[in-house]
Amino acid sequence: METYINNICQEHMLEVVAPKWRGLRVVPTRAAARELDRLHFTVHDAIEVLEEGYDCARSKRKKNVLEKCVKKGNKTIKIVVARCYNSFLKKEAWLIIHAGKFK
Repeated sequence: METYINNICQEHMLEVVAPKWRGLRVVPTRAAARELDRLHFTVHDAIEVLEEGYDCARSKRKKNVLEKCVKKGNKTIKIVVARCYNSFLKKEAWLIIHAGKFK
């Protein structure tokens, strides 16, 4: 019973810390976490950009890399994610590799 409760608690914590998008967990790199912090964004905000944004890649990206943008006032918010294997989660995940804003 205790293992079952621990598994539920861990799964709930993962949902808060690493929510899902397109069926996979979304986790920022250390650098991307700092960029999100500077934007006053959470991973949930980044997922919103991924869901509502438009493709804004200025050049061809690798196969599993997506770049999405949304307009907020006179600024554009950009989130870049890469689909990869996450050794901590022991499964595939979306890794936020960049978060930024520009005019």
